[in-house]
Amino acid sequence: MLAAENNPATVASDLTLLLDELMIPLHLAFDLGATEEAMEAGALVAMLGAKLFEWGIGEAAHNALVAAIGAQLGASVSWGALVGLIEQMAMGE
Repeated sequence: MLAAENNPATVASDLTLLLDELMIPLHLAFDLGATEEAMEAGALVAMLGAKLFEWGIGEAAHNALVAAIGAQLGASVSWGALVGLIEQMAMGE
């Protein structure tokens, strides 16, 4: 079971679910934590840790997204940058 959860296709599927079916709750959670159209990366990671599992997103997708946020988006994350990153990861780019 763990091997299936760590499968890149499963990660991409979970991130696609986040884009397709969970975009509104993700956007609401982002807006609640954001100031001036951006959210501090640490607060974003904490929010994702609290919400993604609740929304049925697997641990591998959560870990991959958190790692990518830290590596690619910097200390302040805009909504557009977050969505772009999730889209890029869901498409396997």
